[in-house]
Amino acid sequence: MALWAKIFLPVLLTTAAAETTPQLVRGKPGKDVTLDFGVLKLKDTDWVVWSRDSNSDVLAKHIENIFFIASERFQLDTETGSLTIRNLSVHDAGRYQGQVINRKKTQRHFNLTVEEPVPSPVPAETSPGRTYWFALAALSLSVLLIAVLVGLSLRCNKQKDKDAVGAAPVCSGSSQLPLIILD
Repeated sequence: MALWAKIFLPVLLTTAAAETTPQLVRGKPGKDVTLDFGVLKLKDTDWVVWSRDSNSDVLAKHIENIFFIASERFQLDTETGSLTIRNLSVHDAGRYQGQVINRKKTQRHFNLTVEEPVPSPVPAETSPGRTYWFALAALSLSVLLIAVLVGLSLRCNKQKDKDAVGAAPVCSGSSQLPLIILD
């Protein structure tokens, strides 16, 4: 192998790999993320095209004086060629490709991951299921307490009648509960 090939071939392969190796970008739902070329300023003759690798649909392009944006959520910076995706959702995750087309054609790939939103736990005191069971338990205890009190009251009233005949009293004065009969 020639000396020049040993020196320049690894450099060429590294440069080509750097352009095709996707840059990892992370975002959160509801936030914005910018996919940046690293270009400080585009020339007037540069064309910019952004697409999504999964379906190759053009998301944004700026060719000469023609400007195209596929959705209002995409914002193309005409000075740097960067693409900003606003109000991210988990459906935006995937591989994106940006190209600056001029004499040397710059191409960048980005792998965008959007973190799944973590559902916030419902506090125990506001949990609808827990409130329902608590209310049901309280109602059951109330009904049971009323049944016991009515039973004791009836028993005490019957005992009063027996006391007149000479049996030992079960209900003494202060522990007797009045029985209210509604007609």
